[in-house]
Amino acid sequence: MVEESPIPITPLELSQCTKIKGPTVRKSLQRLVSKRFIQKIGYGLYANWKYSVTLDTSMGKGECGSPRLHCLRLQVGGLAGGCCEWKRDFGVIRVTIQRFRNGSGLVFIDCVGNYSLDYGAFLILLNGLRPDFKRLGVQDWRIMRVSSFEFNHDWLGVRLDGVKAITAKAFDGSFRRMYNKKFGLRDEVKAAGSRRIEDVVALMMGGVSAYTTHQYLFRTLQQLEIQNQLNAENMAQNRRLFAELLRRGGMKR
Repeated sequence: MVEESPIPITPLELSQCTKIKGPTVRKSLQRLVSKRFIQKIGYGLYANWKYSVTLDTSMGKGECGSPRLHCLRLQVGGLAGGCCEWKRDFGVIRVTIQRFRNGSGLVFIDCVGNYSLDYGAFLILLNGLRPDFKRLGVQDWRIMRVSSFEFNHDWLGVRLDGVKAITAKAFDGSFRRMYNKKFGLRDEVKAAGSRRIEDVVALMMGGVSAYTTHQYLFRTLQQLEIQNQLNAENMAQNRRLFAELLRRGGMKR
């Protein structure tokens, strides 16, 4: 399946498709990588040798057909050491890493102008920053949490007709904005709140957008609240009816 997949695939996806236990899948993948039948792309992603991605080729000026990362904020706690700050400049990507006196740390990843990263370039960037993460006090970047991020999803040749932009706000403060660009329509999603890095990568690989998920959950909660209110009103009405029946029955006696 790895050789047939046009994009990198995870052990969990292989386990779900083949119905083979996760540990067995991981051991098999490690053997295939050691024998050079397949290659490992970043953490937890495996691909065939036809798949090739570099940081330069995975960056674009927004002209893409899948969600791309424009900026990201990471946070981590429980660090040892004093205050420090250092910056890395990759041309159109700027990374700022900070550690504070209270043991917390922040990582800011920003793309300059209209540039953005696909999931392959994002993973390459994270792996390239490992020495800096270790200086920060983080041995594994997976323990860091995403506090906010911005996605750009562009549609070539598609335009908004009659309006300049459409903005929709989710119940958790995240918002989605669609507006016309020179090449077509840009769908921009900005989200805040603690998330795993793996969740952000999954969204970049074509998963359900965070905004759509949030709106679905919000509508579901609204429906549950309405149903609970109706149930409470029905129970109250039944109590009143039962009390009235008891009162009338007592009067007859």
